[in-house]
Amino acid sequence: MNVNDILAMVRPWGTEFEQVRSVAERWRQQYEHKDWAVKKNYSGKTPAEIYEALLALPDTANATDVAAIIDNDSWIGNYCTFCGEKRILGFEIGQPRDYESATIDACEECARIIARQIMKEGALR
Repeated sequence: MNVNDILAMVRPWGTEFEQVRSVAERWRQQYEHKDWAVKKNYSGKTPAEIYEALLALPDTANATDVAAIIDNDSWIGNYCTFCGEKRILGFEIGQPRDYESATIDACEECARIIARQIMKEGALR
């Protein structure tokens, strides 16, 4: 494994703005299937209806606006594997996320602590 392979396994979550801008496409990738315009979820909306509402978000939309459409706050930000807090800024580390991936999430603060520990003299001996 070379340096580029390793660096490709560390992906920033993106800013809140970037996450809001990408949420409609991420939603479509997750939920588009043959029944997505018919089968309603617990909120009484179909995934297709939610997708259309996400597409219609204005440029000033934020995490609260996304949560109001989806009916939960899980699509903007992530929970840090280390501190357990929900954060906007951080990194996905490991394999690209899917249901069987070896992936962890590190918020910016915990990533800094990890980096400092690794860089300490003799930390890897």
